[in-house]
Amino acid sequence: YLLFPFLLRFMSSSGKLCLVLASLIVAALLLRAGIVVFYPGHEVAETALPFTRMDSLCVGALLAAVRRNDAWWEWVRRHVNVFRGVLLLGLVLMAAETAQSEALFGTALFSVLALTYGALLVTLLARPPAVLLAIFTQPWLFWLGRISYCVYLVHLPIFALMHWLLLGKQEPANVGVGSWLVTALSLAITLLLAEFSWRRFEAPLIAHGRQLEARLFKWSPDENQRRSTE
Repeated sequence: YLLFPFLLRFMSSSGKLCLVLASLIVAALLLRAGIVVFYPGHEVAETALPFTRMDSLCVGALLAAVRRNDAWWEWVRRHVNVFRGVLLLGLVLMAAETAQSEALFGTALFSVLALTYGALLVTLLARPPAVLLAIFTQPWLFWLGRISYCVYLVHLPIFALMHWLLLGKQEPANVGVGSWLVTALSLAITLLLAEFSWRRFEAPLIAHGRQLEARLFKWSPDENQRRSTE
């Protein structure tokens, strides 16, 4: 996340950018496989070390780059059934994941997860079925997406803290009614904190960043407005 803006800043060619992003997706898969082969027993490293999950970020960035190119996006629209097939295959693979395939999940299926979400985005943006469009345009999903980054950052600390404070559990687990109630309370606190973070910190910082970009790159008012709505 910290290095990615520099990659975008210095990659002026969309073709080269897409090639680099595709290479990084493959590199993340190989990096996780290397950890499993050469450092067995360190599965946490597959998600905790830098760059081991960069395929998720790069899939989203690759789709954004393709969406901004009219010719490429038209090709995607013509072949949307291929992406629907990838989506279906990804859902099947994740549903079939078992405890015995934990090592596989840590290597290949993390990339499968990223590609499945990517295929879902293509399906929704290119030629969305009416049922999926109705589901994924619900206002509460837009709200959850807006606050999702803070939710991602704080949900586990809040979950652990509340179970420790209210139940005295150093290793929280949802066992019993009391534990589930504490988990529900943790979820409510997480969502409230994320909404506060969005209103007081994230939204103002994003607005300030866009104003700074407009001054640095001397964008016209129309260009500034277009980028603010993307």
